[in-house]
Order: sequence, then C-alpha cells, then structure tokens
Amino acid sequence: MDKINILEELKHNGYKVALFSSFSTDLVFFEKMILRHLLDNGCTYIGLFIDHNSLQESVKHPNITELGKSYLVTPMETKHAFHPKVYLLLGEKKAKLIIGSGNLTPSGFITNKELFNVFTYEVGRNKDHLHIINAALSMFWQTKPSNNKLMEELMAQLQTFYYLNNFNRENNALSMFMNLERSIQDQLSEILPEVIKRIDCMTPYFDQSLAVINHWQQKYNPEKVSIYLQNKTTNFPLTKKDDSRFDLYEMNFTEDNHKRYHGKVFRFIGEQEEVIVYGSANCSRQALLQTSADGNTEAVIAEKGPKGKFDPFFDEEFNFVPLTDLFELMPEEVNQEQQKQTIQFIEGVLDQNKLTIKLKSTIPIDQIHVCAEQGKKIDQVESYYTYVFDRNLDKLKETFDILITTPNQVLECVGWYHDTQMLLKTFANMKDSPYHYLEKDSNMEEYQTLVGLLDDLNNRLILTEDDIEQANQQRGSTNIHQQAELRGDKEHISDNLEDYYVSTEEPGKSYGVIGGVDVFTNLIRALNRHFQNTSEEPIDVKQEPPPSGNNETTIKEADNVKLLEKRMKRFIKKFHRGIHSRDYLEKVNNEILIKNIAIYNGFLWKLYDVDSGFISTGDLIQENLDIAKTMESYCEMNILDGESMEVRDIVTKLLSSIVAKEYLLASEDNYDQVRIQKKELALHLKKIHQHVYPIRETYRDFWEQIQNHLNKLNLHVKQIDFENFLETRFPICTFEQFIHQLRTITTFTVVQEPFIDETKLILSREVNINAEFNLLQLNLLCKMLSVEEWEGMKSFKIIWRNSNEQAPLTRFILYYNQRKNVMKQKFVYRKSLNRDSKIREKKHVYKHSLQVALEKGNPEIIARGYK
Repeated sequence: MDKINILEELKHNGYKVALFSSFSTDLVFFEKMILRHLLDNGCTYIGLFIDHNSLQESVKHPNITELGKSYLVTPMETKHAFHPKVYLLLGEKKAKLIIGSGNLTPSGFITNKELFNVFTYEVGRNKDHLHIINAALSMFWQTKPSNNKLMEELMAQLQTFYYLNNFNRENNALSMFMNLERSIQDQLSEILPEVIKRIDCMTPYFDQSLAVINHWQQKYNPEKVSIYLQNKTTNFPLTKKDDSRFDLYEMNFTEDNHKRYHGKVFRFIGEQEEVIVYGSANCSRQALLQTSADGNTEAVIAEKGPKGKFDPFFDEEFNFVPLTDLFELMPEEVNQEQQKQTIQFIEGVLDQNKLTIKLKSTIPIDQIHVCAEQGKKIDQVESYYTYVFDRNLDKLKETFDILITTPNQVLECVGWYHDTQMLLKTFANMKDSPYHYLEKDSNMEEYQTLVGLLDDLNNRLILTEDDIEQANQQRGSTNIHQQAELRGDKEHISDNLEDYYVSTEEPGKSYGVIGGVDVFTNLIRALNRHFQNTSEEPIDVKQEPPPSGNNETTIKEADNVKLLEKRMKRFIKKFHRGIHSRDYLEKVNNEILIKNIAIYNGFLWKLYDVDSGFISTGDLIQENLDIAKTMESYCEMNILDGESMEVRDIVTKLLSSIVAKEYLLASEDNYDQVRIQKKELALHLKKIHQHVYPIRETYRDFWEQIQNHLNKLNLHVKQIDFENFLETRFPICTFEQFIHQLRTITTFTVVQEPFIDETKLILSREVNINAEFNLLQLNLLCKMLSVEEWEGMKSFKIIWRNSNEQAPLTRFILYYNQRKNVMKQKFVYRKSLNRDSKIREKKHVYKHSLQVALEKGNPEIIARGYK
C-alpha cells in the first residue's frame, strides 16, 4: 500500500474548481497550507462544506484572513454529523478525487494515521474513474445550499467541463456510496458476495450497542468477525469483549506506531470474492444503517476483487495480537453527537455595502447586534431569521461576534461573511494572491541572495560519488574535486569558488561526500584557512614584515586575510539578522522559512565542527535557542509541516542545544538567573512540542542524533540523564503520562482515575493536614495544571477520602480555579458529629506562584492565607 501525501496531491495545477467536504476543519491550516497553492495554480473557485457545529468552533481562530474573500464556506446542517471527507479538484481537461477518513485539519492530513485513496482523470486517461468522480460531484450538487448566488456562480463553472457527463457506469468493481437517500449498508448489499465467510472491521468508533455487528450477524451469519483496535484510541464497549460472536485484536503499525489511527476499513470475504470498504463511516448505526435524514452524512468507496486481493493491506501495514486485559480505551469523544445549539449561524453576505445575516433559532429572536449596530429584520420563515446591516461596516472583520437578544436572555455566536465583490474577483482570477510578498518586497533582495548562496552550498557544491559520473556525462569535464579524486590527492582544495561549481543548471543534490572528501567542510576550511591559528606564528598585519624579498606578497596576503575574515563575519551577521527578522516572519511561507533555517543551522554546526574560531560553543547554543524562538514566533501565526525531514533535523539540533544549555548552567552561581534561564528552556520545550513537533512522547526517538551533536560540543551525556533532564524540565505532560505517574505514586490509593474531559482526582489515604500532606497536594495540583489536554480547563479538584475511619474528617477537597486565581479548601466531617462542612477561600493564587513554590519545596501557598 502506497503512502499518500495529501498536501502534495493538492498542489498540482490544471484545476479550476475545488470542492472540499469535512466534519471538522482548521481554517488557518487550510489557508496557510492549501489555499495559497490552489490560488497560485489558478484554482480560484473554491468551496468548503463543513459540519455546522464544528465550523462554529473553527471560525473562532483569530488568524483567519481569507474566509469569504478567497473561498466560500457552507455550514452543513444535519440531524447528527456531516461527516464525509471528500476533496474534489476539477479542471477543463482533468479531475482528481481524494476520499478517505481524514478531516481538513493538521491531524487529518499530517499527524494521524488515515486511509485515503486518490482517483484521477485526464482526457484520454483513466476514464474508468469518471463515474466515481461524478458520484462525488453529485454529493456536492445535492447538498449545496439553495438560493445562494455565489455558490451558483461557482457550480456554474462545471457546465463547461464536458467530460463530466461522458462516462459509462458499468464498473461494478469500484463504487462510491453516500447515504443521502439510502443507507450505506443497504447499497453495499447489492455488491457483496452472496455468501460471506468472514468480516474484518478496523475502525476506532462504535455505537455502544454494536448495532452494525448485530446486523451483520443476523443478515450474513459469517463464520468469523474480526475487530481490530488500537490501544487508547477507540471507544469500543469492552463490556462486550467476551462476546463469542467476534474476535478482538490489538493492532500495531509496522511504521509510525505512535500515531493515532483514525481510518475506517471494512472487508467482506466470500467464497471467491471479497469487498473492501473505506471512507468516512465508522462502525455505528448512524453511519452505516441510517440515511442522512436520521443519521450522519457519510461517503465511502467500495472495491471488489478476487479473494485475497486486499490481503497485502492487512498483512504489510499492521501486526495483530489478541486483545489482553492491559488494553485501554480512550474517553468517548464528543464528536459525532454534538449538542445542538440554540442559535445557529447560517450565512453572511456582504454586497454593495450591505451585510445580510441569516440565523436559525429554536427560540424567538427580538433583535441582533453586530459591531454595536442593531440589525433590521427583513424576513422570517419558521425558525430562520434574516437581518440586514448598512452602517459601520468598516469595522467589520473576517469573523465577528453577534449578540442575539431573546425574550429571556442575551446569547452570542460567531459569524463570518462572504464578500461578494472580492469573491467574484477571486473567481475571475483578478485578485492578487496574498502570498506573493517575497516577490514584491525589494528589501528582501539582499537576504535572498544570502539564502541563494547557502542553497548552492547545500545543493550544487555537495555531490555523491554517483553524481560524479552523471556530472561528467553532462559537462564532459571535471571540477577540482573530481580532479583530486583522479590524482588521489584528497587534500587539494581550491581557493577559487568557481571550481566548486559543477553546472549552473545542476539540480539539487543530497548532502554527502565525494570518496571521503567532505566538500562542505573543505569549503569552509578554504575560506578560513588563512586566519585560523593553526601555525605557531599566525599572520599579524601589524607586525613588521620580515627582511626578505616577499614583503609585498606578505602584506597582500595579510590584507586578503582581513578581507576574508570581514566577509565571513558579515555573512553570518546578515544571515542572523535576516532569519530572525519579525518583518520576514510575517511575510515568508513555512516552506521557505524551514528550508532557510535548515541551511543556516547546518552551516553553523559545520562551521563549529571545523573549529574555525568564528563561533564558540556558547554562541552556537545561543543561536540555536534564538532559532527556536524564531520558529515559535512564526508558529503563533502559521502552521508548520511537522513531518518534514528538515523540521525533524532542526528539532534534533534544538533539543541538543537545550540539553547543552542545561549543562552549562550547572557551572553558574547566580541562582535567580539560573532559575529564569531554566524556565526559558522549559518554555522552549513546551512551544516546540505544541507548535513545531510533538516531542513530549517522542523525544527518545531523537536520542542517537542528539548524542552525536552533544559529543561535538564535548558533552558526554548518558541517555538516562538525558531522559531525566527532559522529564524534569518539560512544563507539560500528556494525559496518558499523567495517569501513568499517578499509578506509580505509593503514598495514596487512586479511587477513581480521571477522565480526559474531567479535571478531578478522587484519592484515598489517611488525611493529616500537615506540611508533608500539603506538599503532596501542591505536587499533584501542579501536575494537573501541566497536563496538555487540560491547559484551557477552568477548574481543578482533588478529593481526598480519609482512610482513617476513626478520624472526624471524612473528606478533604482542594479546589483551584485558574481563571479566577482562587483556591478553596473544604472540610467534610462525619455525620455522627453533627458538624457542618467548612469552606475556606484564598484569592490571588497564580499558577506561576504554585510552580515556584513547588520548585522551592515550600507548601505554605497551600496551607496559609485563607478566609
């Protein structure tokens, strides 16, 4: 089974219309990683169809800039969830359908394990895919909003694509099913083998009654049903694990096993044929047994072939073992069954200085306000309200708050609008792409020249042995290194930079060496050779020239030394200033930024490695920390592709520098300064994990490369010390790590482990309110505050059940509200004492104060100051 890079698939040109459907979306991710490529390639008719509840959450992101200007978004209202993951590109002579399980989010496209397939058509090629492409298009036709002029304008473009209606629907081996009118299972029954011997199910989500499994048993009575689950990522009801009608297996990936599995696959095996089904549908009643009228809206692909055709997918990609008692579930996500909102935003349209807003409400609406202006109601049809605004629209942002006054309360929702004039310009390809800053900014020219030079160093100057033969064939001549190879003189290095070039048209090459000669290292040595202190009497331009006949030559060489040194220092300084420029970060796209940082960072490490004297250990470490800060700043506005090799290499060097900095701090005497710098290191780790690459659980994978970098810095660190340092320094942990830590503590008993959506601990021990107990509470509270999944939670609670049944205190509760910075203690006494519970409150308790107190081992912040 081939790996598919969905982002790369969407970068191809030749398409005019893009129609995407998804349950959830990250619009900032879409704009930064997908939209710009579509626009640059001339694909300007772009429409997104997103589940309305999920869309309400996505539009709250503050960095959305192109919504309603460069693309349309339609909130899809359904009884349960609008769930298809269909990405369709259409051009005059070609089409591409991407369909599978991944949402239009970073996790769906990058970090999860998803299952996709790509179907392409070009005039004269792959005509057997046309019926699938048309089936996907029909979904958009059937679900598009009515009376929407902009959507009608977009869909009208399809009328010129004559190939769309020129297909023959006779390919029963490949089908696409949607449940708009009939259930998925009902349609599948028409192509499944008459006798089904075995069913394989590989999906993370199930309805708790296992309605689909029951349906299969009754309808097909298969000899075997196998269900494959990934540990900690499924909601399968383990209370039914002993059901003899099916077998449960834990699945592990042969590659990237740390990734979360989110794919959906079913296989039905008959006596001679089998059918595999994949797409958006989970193993639930709403997905497979119901239509969109009373369940989810889903889309799947069904492929039919001879028995055994799809074995490689199961055999090569996965390992399966029987489920054991150690298998764990994930807390059930509020995903498919989102609570219906009282007020739903339907649409906003800006046209001729008038903003028209359409809402749906289950309760009467009296009036609405946008930008402090009251709207005028122009229509109401049942629960749908339409309002118009024609003043103060200059204050309107891409997304905005709407205040809705009802008879009993004031409600709020987030709205957005489609700018009619801007979208029509985009459709006509008349609007400038918002991503051409670098081409138009004259101030970037000098910086890009530097980038170009180092790009040459990485691409054209570094050749492998295989490249030598290819270069000789292309040019018919050899460069200085090829000549050195032929002579066996590996030490000869030219001072002429032109000698390092193979061809100005030479394509990019991988980093390497020629027959043991590291060209990059030798180039740096050639540039630095004259002013490295390698001789007993280094050249000094101030000293008197020796009484020989070579005075003029010596002075000229000394001048060259000064010139080379000045150029090298200026080169590094300019690159440093450019790579960390805030203006640059606001304009550059992530591909260029990562490429430039990778080149610059690699150059610095290589420069340090050859001991040129230009960069010290401390400077190299600090420069890497500055690079970390630059990437963190960039990620405040953009999303990086954390899976690229360049990012992983940069992260390795950043982690190495963070560890090295920690070791250097050990020799510092200023406690306060050291504490501040260690906090900065912790903050770097957190931001790298959250924005650049998820290292919290995967940092051990980088150990070998990190060890190599640390050795270069003359720091010989053991792996156990490296792991202990990171575990101590990380200011966050995952929910799973927190649960693991809880289980290892022996000073109390965990009565009930917390759920991922509930920040509450229930513990048992003998409760004595003393310094030891308060320090334990402080430690637990700080651990709870550091759980990544709980970062935005409002309040935290630790409930202690007193195991001493003779003590008057039965329960003690510690409560902390991190939004209001309030801490409370509650004392609950035995009923036989007829004593009321006591509550104490303490204000101005800040999260960082708790962390500082824990660092100092001082539990007074827990014990004193209550009222």
